[in-house]
Amino acid sequence: MRANVPRDFQLFVNLVDFLQLFIQKTETKFILKWIPTFVAAISDSVNKCSLISGFYTLMGTVFSLIKRTSYFLVFLVFFFFIIKKCSMHIHN
Repeated sequence: MRANVPRDFQLFVNLVDFLQLFIQKTETKFILKWIPTFVAAISDSVNKCSLISGFYTLMGTVFSLIKRTSYFLVFLVFFFFIIKKCSMHIHN
């Protein structure tokens, strides 16, 4: 895969660098609500252009943020809370 204009690829590399810094430096409470949207968009881009490493770089940056903030732990706690509530209603 090649960029039609070499400057397009350099622009993409610069955008990836900017987004990496932005994600790393921005306060996490502003980014967390955008994780599902961002991951979906990057996944779509990877499916269309799997040879472009910048998409994997961005995905790695987001996964680092997810790990650092225990993003899925919130969903896990909520899930167990719902299960507990449902089982209480079933047994009553």
